[in-house]
Amino acid sequence: MAARRALITSLALIVSACGGGGGGGSAGSPAGPTVTLDAAPLSVVAGNAATLTWSSTDTTDCAASGSWSGSRNLSGTEGTGALTGSVSYTLTCSGPGGSASQTATVTVNPLPGTPTVSLVANPSSVIAGSASTLTWTSTNATTCTASNGWSGAKATSGTSSTGALTATTTYVLTCSGAGGSASQTTTVTVTPPLPTVNLSANPTNVASGNSSTLTWSTSNATACTASNGWSGAKATSGTGSTGALTATTTFALNCTGP
Repeated sequence: MAARRALITSLALIVSACGGGGGGGSAGSPAGPTVTLDAAPLSVVAGNAATLTWSSTDTTDCAASGSWSGSRNLSGTEGTGALTGSVSYTLTCSGPGGSASQTATVTVNPLPGTPTVSLVANPSSVIAGSASTLTWTSTNATTCTASNGWSGAKATSGTSSTGALTATTTYVLTCSGAGGSASQTTTVTVTPPLPTVNLSANPTNVASGNSSTLTWSTSNATACTASNGWSGAKATSGTGSTGALTATTTFALNCTGP
């Protein structure tokens, strides 16, 4: 019996020793590493750059992969340089407790096109007092502004009447977008109104040897010339006798202006 008790006591001591050693090993395990990697901005226009910022904990070294490469400090910032397409950056950092990775993606949008503008007047020449219609379109533009013969904000495409015009007028339209701005000019030429002539005879039927009175008026005329039954320069308005008539006679008046 004494021998069995000694053996049991010995075994109890061995178990106790092993239990204490295991507990000490768990408490001393190294912490797992962490990595944070950010890109700002996350979206850029082609040709622009973003900035990468990173940090880590419980690490001893970091390595870049993806759209960048090589070893990196445990924390820092770095520019991407000009970008032409969407890219992804990965950073893997290691330490006694293992390794961790983080990826940041930068979306690259196409370079905006330069705006274009088309502005047309129809008709391009009108008589004073008449109107023309302006028609315009644009591409790669978000805003348009009128100047010269018209003014104010305009839609990026549309039509508009000039209203009655009394003088030659130039219209300018400038449209802008992310890619810049562009302007287009069109001119509506205004010509003076056409001359008009009114010529009457009173009476229009006379006996042989009698006379009639001619009366005339004009608009937009600067000179008049008589022909057929009469002749010579005439005022732009007036009256005159035909004199004694012995046969049916036709009187003509031609007037001109600007």
